[in-house]
Amino acid sequence: MQPGVKLFVASTGWPYKPCHSPREPLVLIHGAAQEALPGYVAAGGHVCRRYAQLVCGLANPDHDNVFIVDLSQVTSPGEWRSELQTPGRHAKMLEKWFVKFNPTNATILVHGEDTGLVAPLLRSGGEQRVARVIVAGGAQEKTLLRLASAEVAVVARPTPE
Repeated sequence: MQPGVKLFVASTGWPYKPCHSPREPLVLIHGAAQEALPGYVAAGGHVCRRYAQLVCGLANPDHDNVFIVDLSQVTSPGEWRSELQTPGRHAKMLEKWFVKFNPTNATILVHGEDTGLVAPLLRSGGEQRVARVIVAGGAQEKTLLRLASAEVAVVARPTPE
């Protein structure tokens, strides 16, 4: 059986209350095509601990829902990179998962090469689900152009304190 997407949730509201359509969530995509993690998240430990400072530095203090989408066990980084060129089984699985996740006006935080996975998610299921994309570490210009229907911010080197 193929491992699937792992979803981790943090919330400023306690306790977190699941809902059918998370409103304005911050969604962080981790572990797809990016071969090596940037230094600011490369330290060991749980994926939530790795991203804590980065999320705190980029998110609004009153942001309600933060979702970390871990794709690292779905397939290898090399396979994700090949699916960036020609979408295949795993990219389509991610799109279907995102439609079921059903966010409204999401902000997606993504690293470098993984940016290519975001374009199909912008209007998945016939609806505009993503309002903003934050690209950490930069991405190719042609990839950024595919994100034109969302507000895009490129953060060259995030340095959380």
